[in-house]
Amino acid sequence: MVSPLNKAVERVQQWWLSLEPPQRIHVHVLTLLVVGYLAHYLVFSAYFIEDAGISFAYARNFVEGEGFATFAGGERVEGFSNPLWTWLIAFFYALKIPVWTSSKILGAIFGAVTLPLSYLLARACRPGRDDGLPLLAPFFLASSTTFVVWNASGLENSLFSVLLAAGMWSVLREGQRDGGPPWSAVWFLLLALTRPEGILFAAIGGFFRAVVAIRRGVVVKPILAWLAVFWIPFACYQAWRIHYFGWEWPNTYYAKLDGENRFKPWKWNVRGWIYIRNYSRAYFLAFALPLYAVAMVGLKDARRWLVLGLTSLGAVVLFWNGKLSLPAALKEGGTPDWWPKLLTTWSPVHHGWDKIRVGFLLLSVVLLVIAAARDRGGLARIFVFCIGLGSIFFILVTGGDWMKQWRWFSLTAVPNFVLLSVGVAGLVDALGLKQRHMAAAWGLAGLLALPNLWNSSHSAPTPETTVSDVRRRVTYMQGVQKRLHLDHVTLLDVDMGAHMWFSDWDIVDIAGLVDVPMARHLFQRDFMAEYVFEERQPDFAHVHGGWANKSKIPRLPVWKSDYIEIRGYPTGRKSFHVGNHIWKGHLVRPLEEAPGESVAFSGDVAFDGVVLPAAQVAQGGELFVETWLSGSLSTRDFRMLAFLDDGQGHFHSAALPPGLDYYEPNKWKQGEAIRGRWHIRLPSELPLGTYGIGFVLMNVKKGEILQPLLPIAEDSQPHMAAGELFFEGRVEIVTGVDANAKAASVLAAAKESAAKGACEEASQSWWAARHHAPQEAAFVKEEGPDMDRALALCELAAANGAVEEERIAHLVQARSHDHRAKEVVAITATAAAELDTQGDALFDTGDIEGAYGAWRDAMRLDPRRSATRRKAEEARNLRLGIDPKVRDNRKKKPSSRKAREPPLPSDEGVGPEAKADGPDGAGSDDEAVRAAP
Repeated sequence: MVSPLNKAVERVQQWWLSLEPPQRIHVHVLTLLVVGYLAHYLVFSAYFIEDAGISFAYARNFVEGEGFATFAGGERVEGFSNPLWTWLIAFFYALKIPVWTSSKILGAIFGAVTLPLSYLLARACRPGRDDGLPLLAPFFLASSTTFVVWNASGLENSLFSVLLAAGMWSVLREGQRDGGPPWSAVWFLLLALTRPEGILFAAIGGFFRAVVAIRRGVVVKPILAWLAVFWIPFACYQAWRIHYFGWEWPNTYYAKLDGENRFKPWKWNVRGWIYIRNYSRAYFLAFALPLYAVAMVGLKDARRWLVLGLTSLGAVVLFWNGKLSLPAALKEGGTPDWWPKLLTTWSPVHHGWDKIRVGFLLLSVVLLVIAAARDRGGLARIFVFCIGLGSIFFILVTGGDWMKQWRWFSLTAVPNFVLLSVGVAGLVDALGLKQRHMAAAWGLAGLLALPNLWNSSHSAPTPETTVSDVRRRVTYMQGVQKRLHLDHVTLLDVDMGAHMWFSDWDIVDIAGLVDVPMARHLFQRDFMAEYVFEERQPDFAHVHGGWANKSKIPRLPVWKSDYIEIRGYPTGRKSFHVGNHIWKGHLVRPLEEAPGESVAFSGDVAFDGVVLPAAQVAQGGELFVETWLSGSLSTRDFRMLAFLDDGQGHFHSAALPPGLDYYEPNKWKQGEAIRGRWHIRLPSELPLGTYGIGFVLMNVKKGEILQPLLPIAEDSQPHMAAGELFFEGRVEIVTGVDANAKAASVLAAAKESAAKGACEEASQSWWAARHHAPQEAAFVKEEGPDMDRALALCELAAANGAVEEERIAHLVQARSHDHRAKEVVAITATAAAELDTQGDALFDTGDIEGAYGAWRDAMRLDPRRSATRRKAEEARNLRLGIDPKVRDNRKKKPSSRKAREPPLPSDEGVGPEAKADGPDGAGSDDEAVRAAP
């Protein structure tokens, strides 16, 4: 029995023996070009565009059971416009292949396969010739920076290119035979599932498939088969995605294009045409435009005059601005200044020159298509030409792309370079097929490739903002999260790829790509105040530069009062990336909430209490301390030292910067208590025993210790020197075994409290147990899931019998602890369905406010209800008087904003920083760095 491998080898051998010697040479050259492409690809082997992280994160979330959600437990959001690519990444992720590996391998393979397909397309455009000029098409692709960079980026560009090439080749091949499956419909179906604009190219492909069928006289069967193969699965997919996500278009469409008309084809200086012109200039293709005309009609017989005429007229129309001004040399020779100005003002064509330019381009397209229609191979060239025009149309509609390396032109690389190679071949044909002319053709191709090779060497290895660029911001803010001791974080930011992949935060996307409400509104003032700062209330916010100006977030009163900018993170030896903010409430609380008796110090500073939720700490472990300070605007820079002393000569101290150096003392206000949470690492040589804890406040500039101005409580006394505030016997250093035992004991108490329905007490005990454990991270990882489940069930129990508002709050809190627990899912889903029905009824009676509240709460309980989100956003517009197509609506009615009140510590412990609900590095187009002082 012959194995499948042997059969495959035998078939390859038969195919190779069937080739003529010139064809074998072509195969050798193609192989070398593929190797060259792979070598070019390796230049960008470490490069992943930041947006790729979005697809990676959605793929991971889907495989891990979260669905296509932006973050674990979040809403369903079609925050990607490349579903087929995302599914492929998810498939390999499910096979335990890292997304970074699978995407890079797929980009290499798909790009390599595109090269021989482009060669076949070029040959189809020049039937009856067996020279090596079609090899120019894969040569152009292999050397193109745009093609290679975006194939290597981690995005879907390589998949799009290979499917487009396969679809085009299949259409032309199906026109050469009768019968057989309509593979072109399959490729164009997959193309339409790769990117939304794929449906445009599928329409072009379907039209030309029908033309091919009509030309062969076999019409009905192939056309019906093609339509069935394409439209039945495509319609089913669209029905599923609308049901799943709730919207007709991907969320990225609403974020980027909805409400903004960029399609202004009759204006020359708009984003789309500027994008096209800049790309053409960057790679010298503007000077190669005549070659595209040559590709369509050649340079034989009378049609050469069409090419020469269009070239001459195009040089005038495209390179002249339509002004009738005199040369500068004549002005310097004595011509009056008013003369050229008068001629410019009265130019009869200048003001309509944009329309003349676009009209000329359209006329050229029509003339070239008509002239090529009767040629052998003309249909293939027209087909490739129309696909290329479809890409230009897409660029004009979207206004191009802000990223470097011309992302949208990578999608049109195949038709672009196939036509360019046919144009060079047509020029050689006109000169005569001689050896020196073939060498000249390859020399011209090499000249056209030089800008690409220079750009690749210049831009490697990071041609655009990468995932690793933004990961620096994620890592920096994760450090801030650790310093603030936050279990849950809601982030307001752009550059979502790294944030979605490397963090477990709830996300509010300023750009709206992965956030439905943000995408459906255009930064209207009322909406931003309500959704961002009332409903989501971000803990961290990265706002500055272009996005700050566009969103107008810094103009909102809540932003100025409730957020603090912290220092930037380093992006170079002398630069920092700024715009990082934290919610002020994590540091500042009302003074009346301070847990201890206030002790006033000189320098307008007061010490307002200390909390030690886990006073038994392992030798060499970390002691958790919470301090409360207050001051006034007259407060100057000072530092605080904490120290442990057992009275037997064993001593350890640590610096505790007031406000964590995020909120400087000279900005403190009357009535504010500054809460600091600290981990003080203890040296392993510090002996076991009972220690007192003391605090020293010091003036930084003068080097003086601040003195207490009021009598000190009985349980504290000056120690060692004046100015020290010392608390006897508050800390006990024990062995690791004893600390673990204490952690286990407190954990058991936490579970017991949860079982009894004392959820707040259980949370505080869990918080304390974590800080007793010598290895807190390992302890949380091991015990956290069980404790989260216990707290979730506790909140479910508390919801029973509670009034509606409290019931919803308990259910939301249960989801925040464990949104995947079966009991939680069942109860919250049922409650959400009831709220959705209630919202429908209220809306029918005209109670828009009540309907919105019901739908909003339904989404808090069950974020999978995409249709409910849609109704909620439509109701939001009605109740706030917002036109979703108009930016920056002014507030029509007062807001009922309520400040968030996180759980606060008791005398014995600290509550968890858990919120009730919640769910485009450095280097995006608006991001900037500031030189370090």
